Amino acid sequence: MPHWKTRVVLCAALGALAGCSKKSTPPPADAGIWSVQAPFAAPSDRLAGTNLVACPVLNASRCTAGKLQQCVITDTASGTAAANPDPLLTRVLTFERWYDLYHSPDGQTAERWLNQTFDAGTPETQWGSPAAFARYSGLADTAIWSGVSLNAYLMRYLVTGSTPDYQRVENKVRTLVTLFDVTGIPGYLARYHFIRLPGAPPIDKHITDYQVGDTDPPTAQYHAIANPASVPGLPPDYLTGVTDADGGTWTGTPMWCGFPSIDQYSGLTVSLPAAYSLIKDTALQQKIAYHLTCYLKRLQRLEIHHVQSSPDAVNLMKSLLGADSSLTTLDTLVVYYLPQYNSKSAATFDMTCPASITLTAGRVLDATSTTFENDVFNLVADLSSGVGSERATGIDHYYVPNLRGADAIHLMNLAAMGYYFTGDPQYQQFMDNELIANLHAPDVAPTLNVGKPNKWCRKFYDSHISVPPLWAFTNLLAPSPLRSQMESVLWTDGWLGDGLPLDNAKLGLMAASHAPAGSDAGSAVSMAMRELNHLGGNGGVLLDPRRTYTLPYESLIDAGVVPECPTEAERTSCESGPTIFGIQLQGAKITSACTGAPNECAMDGGVCAPAMAAAALPIELRVWEDFEWQRNPYTMGVSYSPQAQDQSPGLDLTEEYWLARYYGLTTSGAGQTLTWQTTTTTCP
Repeated sequence: MPHWKTRVVLCAALGALAGCSKKSTPPPADAGIWSVQAPFAAPSDRLAGTNLVACPVLNASRCTAGKLQQCVITDTASGTAAANPDPLLTRVLTFERWYDLYHSPDGQTAERWLNQTFDAGTPETQWGSPAAFARYSGLADTAIWSGVSLNAYLMRYLVTGSTPDYQRVENKVRTLVTLFDVTGIPGYLARYHFIRLPGAPPIDKHITDYQVGDTDPPTAQYHAIANPASVPGLPPDYLTGVTDADGGTWTGTPMWCGFPSIDQYSGLTVSLPAAYSLIKDTALQQKIAYHLTCYLKRLQRLEIHHVQSSPDAVNLMKSLLGADSSLTTLDTLVVYYLPQYNSKSAATFDMTCPASITLTAGRVLDATSTTFENDVFNLVADLSSGVGSERATGIDHYYVPNLRGADAIHLMNLAAMGYYFTGDPQYQQFMDNELIANLHAPDVAPTLNVGKPNKWCRKFYDSHISVPPLWAFTNLLAPSPLRSQMESVLWTDGWLGDGLPLDNAKLGLMAASHAPAGSDAGSAVSMAMRELNHLGGNGGVLLDPRRTYTLPYESLIDAGVVPECPTEAERTSCESGPTIFGIQLQGAKITSACTGAPNECAMDGGVCAPAMAAAALPIELRVWEDFEWQRNPYTMGVSYSPQAQDQSPGLDLTEEYWLARYYGLTTSGAGQTLTWQTTTTTCP
């Protein structure tokens, strides 16, 4: 056992007798355990001491002293508009322009649906017109992508240090805090907020109710904001009414979408702690700390005892908890779960911020008990609570930190940020005594990739909701053995074990930023930058939005892509679920009736499965996705009819570029930045 872990165990058992401090401030980095630090230092303004003035959005304009000024890419050395703007920087700043103007209603992230098909290269003036707007989509993932957008904004600010870029960060932080505030439940996150306007035409200024349907009342996932006038950051239109393109005013009901998942929280638990020390508004800092610590303290504890005594308990572990039964001999599983707010739990739901982290299980399943079978069915029902199946004891999501690597990382990150925000010893003790000494979370963390299904039935977002929180946790740790251990997990398991075979630029850059000595970080950076240099419009024009363009399977074959069919063993692995109490659970169906399509793989029984690429496709051959680095890189082709109507926010390019710039992993665009340049045009 490493010396630092030995000391943690002694501290847990002997307290002060073992020489352990109970101070409310982090121990020094050389104490041998762990300590926290500000993830990032406030940057200096690159333009300080020059006559240049930074601006936030490419091609924006303003009137100053009677002359028109434009926001353009500028060579900082000469102080003039760049004669040869860096192509990658140009594309990144253009994508940021499109995101800010067309994909962030009230700061929230959304895909933009168009009411007609636009060919690649169509001018922004046409597809960006309100007349071409149909609706927003991808809203169930608004929280995670709004968190990712804050990370992109943050990395850009750390590179430039400019006042406009700082303001973008602060504004986005307020957006994320509002996603907590609208629920009226400290630490409980809304997926998004919107105003319900039955019968209103499409309006792109806000997210409105045409996304959720006109059911009256709306389905169980949606809740009216209890007192919208008291929620800072809500649009004034939510109270006064929304004006449409014809000048009509629509009044409605401000609402929020519930049932938050781990991935929605992960967007915020990565970016908000990183922004915390950089935010100049102390009240806003306190809101970050308040909501994220309330979330951790809101989690309830469940334990499953005597797991190894029952094959059904082991199968439960495998099916519900996403683990392979061959991985562990654990006899007790510890689960932290978020109780679900819904119509059946609302009357008794805790609407306050709990005072402390839950350390005692309020719910125990014992595999040797005669009630175990019934307890399991109740747990399954609670985990399935949702629209049409709400339960007063419903569960939104859960972590199993002594079994699943990602869950161990999430809870360690929450404990570390709580201690960083507050200095309260309960967070230190939760980390030391529970997560490290009792549940061995640092040793569970390397199991990130264990038990993942094959590429025909895998959900590729799993890495995106585990590796970025690991990167964020590593940033939050001061130099210490625990930080070194997490850097090793990030490189060995996050990158070599998963990101590398997936050609995943985001995982590569995050791992390279903390690569242990002797690691080949250069290869990860080369791969990532190769992908970023080819990431852009997917309709044939690189400097263009990414949209749902058809990508024929045959074109990939012509490009030399090697297809691969699943083996019967892989099919069985996907489609055959475990048996619990004599009930065969259904797995993930990957076969269906054959249609004669060119991408079909004939399987036993006269059914077919889709062919996948033998190796991860280069980015220019991948199908459209909302965020490429969390989707299947092996998918061969796609057909849309009509096509090109759903437009991506583009954060998969912008976040990764600024990550690379901040860590010095690329010099592309160095020496160029956005500034106001005065034209010869007189303002009207």
